[in-house]
Amino acid sequence: MNIKRRIFLKYSVLTGALFTLGGVFLKAKPALAAWPEEAFNANSIDTALSALNIGSVVESKDITINTPKTVENGAFVPLSIQANIENVSRISIFVEQSEQPLVGSYDIANNIDPYISTRIKMSKTSNVIALVQTDEKNYIARKSVTILHSDC
Repeated sequence: MNIKRRIFLKYSVLTGALFTLGGVFLKAKPALAAWPEEAFNANSIDTALSALNIGSVVESKDITINTPKTVENGAFVPLSIQANIENVSRISIFVEQSEQPLVGSYDIANNIDPYISTRIKMSKTSNVIALVQTDEKNYIARKSVTILHSDC
């Protein structure tokens, strides 16, 4: 097949322009998961819990919160949560002394080890609270974290 260079360039530019214009006029719907906006915008833990439809909670020693007791910089607080509880459907993370206490909420699929590892921001010394939801009960655990310097 003998394609001349000019014809090839002409159709390449034309095809690129059509794809660009097509992308401008055909907007795809954002592929975002539904998230509890009211809970994330709440200014107290009780308001966030009610927005998440959480009733009573039970303290549990089966939830392990791994984070340093003292953190030098509050902008990067490493945190991991392990729940040794069956049928976990969601793990949520709260910071007690925060303007917006709900900092993360993660849906856990069936037959998956309920483990989360992340980094959060903390502006001052506070309790980190892990809420573990199952089909039957809601469990909670707390750990105090001291912030030496805050960049928040």
